[in-house]
Amino acid sequence: MGTRNHKDDLAEERAAYAEIGRIVGIPFSTPNVCEWSASQVEKVIPFDMIVITQLDLEHNSFEIKYTFGMDVDGMDPGSTRTLENSVVAKVADASRAIRTDQYVDAGSAAKSLDEAGLLSRIATPLIANDQVVGTLHVTSKEPNAYGELEFARLEIVGNQMAGAIASAIQLQAAKDRASQLESLYDVAAILAQPLSFEDKAQQIVNALASIIGADYVVLRKVDKEEKNLTLVASGGFGSMEFRQVIDLSDSNILDRTAYLEGQAILINDY
Repeated sequence: MGTRNHKDDLAEERAAYAEIGRIVGIPFSTPNVCEWSASQVEKVIPFDMIVITQLDLEHNSFEIKYTFGMDVDGMDPGSTRTLENSVVAKVADASRAIRTDQYVDAGSAAKSLDEAGLLSRIATPLIANDQVVGTLHVTSKEPNAYGELEFARLEIVGNQMAGAIASAIQLQAAKDRASQLESLYDVAAILAQPLSFEDKAQQIVNALASIIGADYVVLRKVDKEEKNLTLVASGGFGSMEFRQVIDLSDSNILDRTAYLEGQAILINDY
């Protein structure tokens, strides 16, 4: 009595997959879906920590979307890292689950996990609609904790969770678009108000900073002689002083013609 057999293990494994499938179909927040799924993953893959990331290919970055298990310094949910040369990029480029404990120097996330003593690490890409939307990482303090069986199980779990991550991305994109449209309507309302040019400019700059998520937005106007750019309004987070007047004859100005003709240019060196 009490002795487990292969049929018992297989039944428990299938039950865990079925429960994950049910969970990811529930229209709750992503953290809830991740936490409930992680509790089921633990039944089929032993781990000390799970990490789920979400990719932002447009900005060549990834966000640590969720962690479960051990607390590791530098692995805070919501933090964003560069995708370039990272362990997440290596997982995203893979077509299946891979070992990641060999990539010790692949970014700060890999370094944090290694320093925490998580010696065994495997991960799988989360693919939805033929696009990698994130990565799922399972880690353990036990050396050589994972073999082909765990790889196969991780891929099954990853395939189930990918749809939930993709749905969360689409939902957030829809919310962002709605917010931007609302902000644009606010800008139109500002223009219709009986305010001075300077007051309207300041309110519009503040709205633009919110719409595009910029740290600072600066509005300048050129004088009639086209010699100077004068500060009209600036907005954003924190405090920063901008020069009131920029001399367009200054050799340090990157592109005088672009300013005068209203062309968009990069001014990272300005």
